[in-house]
Amino acid sequence: MSLEKNSIQKILSSNGLSYEVHPFSESIDPETIATSVVFKTQFTGIPILMILLGKHWINEKQMRNKFGEKLIQGDNTFVETITGFNKEVLPPFGHQQQIDEVYIDKHIQGLEKIWIFSGVVDQMILMPTKHLIKLSKGKIFSIT
Repeated sequence: MSLEKNSIQKILSSNGLSYEVHPFSESIDPETIATSVVFKTQFTGIPILMILLGKHWINEKQMRNKFGEKLIQGDNTFVETITGFNKEVLPPFGHQQQIDEVYIDKHIQGLEKIWIFSGVVDQMILMPTKHLIKLSKGKIFSIT
């Protein structure tokens, strides 16, 4: 799938938002990449999207306290069913099903621009962080 036919590009264009598409490169600083990870609650199966900065990972104890049950990282079948995207290139918005529980790592808001996965293998999008926050409808939270 090319980015031109991708829902992410359509969302950005329809909102008149600026963005730059680049091929993925190992030279991109991981601390400038917003990684989208879908979890589900262990017993109720509620999908939860966490948007993390770089190589940061969730504080599992804190998240268990917040949701009242353990979070399990979604496998590719679960993620594709909910989002329509492979979990390896999962963008933070533009999913086929709405995810009501979206949380953004507080460290992300300190960056002017952020890299996101586009939903297309080997294509990244560089965009203003404020646009990521707006389009993902995420709540800023101390996730890590």
